[in-house]
Amino acid sequence: MADGRAAPISGVGEHRLELGKEALTMALYVAICLMASLIAIPESAAEHTNVWGLIWGVTLGLALAHWLAFRVSSRLVGAGSVRSSDVELAGAQLAGAAGVAVIVSVGVLLLPDSVEFVAVVKNLLAGH
Repeated sequence: MADGRAAPISGVGEHRLELGKEALTMALYVAICLMASLIAIPESAAEHTNVWGLIWGVTLGLALAHWLAFRVSSRLVGAGSVRSSDVELAGAQLAGAAGVAVIVSVGVLLLPDSVEFVAVVKNLLAGH
């Protein structure tokens, strides 16, 4: 709209927007934690670091912890039951986490060992 207000969104559109927001939020959360984990490794130890283990360990650990917390909070708010929309939101969150890990893993696959660690950190810093 010309006056800066957003156009109204239908119920289905609103739900898709919410799923996208949840996926992106989780992707950013995982990317920030991965970046912090990779940056925290001393340069002298970077060559001996299991980058695969770090990427997927951090991603799976965060995703599982978030899933557990989301499930518990959904039950608390939903009087003991989990709604189907909650399951869809959790799926979107897990997809966002997996997406980041896959993108970072591609960098590890495509680059030689001598530069993969630096490239992964730079890729995360660039927001990819």
